[in-house]
Amino acid sequence: VAIKAKDPLTVHSVLEDLWRRDGLEIALGGRDSRRLSPMLEYLIYALPHPHLSQTALHVTAIVIDLYKSIVGLSDDIDYLFKTMNELVNNMVMKYKILLKLQGSLDMILSAQDIVANPVPQKMLNLAEKINKMMEKTRFKFESQANDEEDDDMKEKEIDSNNDKQTHDKMETD
Repeated sequence: VAIKAKDPLTVHSVLEDLWRRDGLEIALGGRDSRRLSPMLEYLIYALPHPHLSQTALHVTAIVIDLYKSIVGLSDDIDYLFKTMNELVNNMVMKYKILLKLQGSLDMILSAQDIVANPVPQKMLNLAEKINKMMEKTRFKFESQANDEEDDDMKEKEIDSNNDKQTHDKMETD
């Protein structure tokens, strides 16, 4: 009755109530093309409507499952399903564009937030202290390593000199 009266809010409310009570399959099943057409027309109206789309998507999925076997038997029903298909494909395309736009906006707003809220000075000072500490530690280890290398070099020189002196002594004897 509400569908014939073309009152979308009443139809929406009835469909939501049937959905909550798990009665959509029973209410939508067993329709001939004359009784299915008004429901398809309502769904075509409701799908792009932001306040009605969630329920309309659910009902559309049920209608497609119930009536996919009759596609091709009625020109009117085929036309309505084709219109619904074009509408849904158009909506998917628009949502993809909106998601890309949302991602771009998120990046811009994130960059703006970084500029508007710079790193706190305390954190920068702490990072600088840590870097200085790490530099001193690295310098300390490098100087110890250099000292060890110098000691090794000196030992090698001494050993080399001792070997040379021993060799020279042997030659003179």
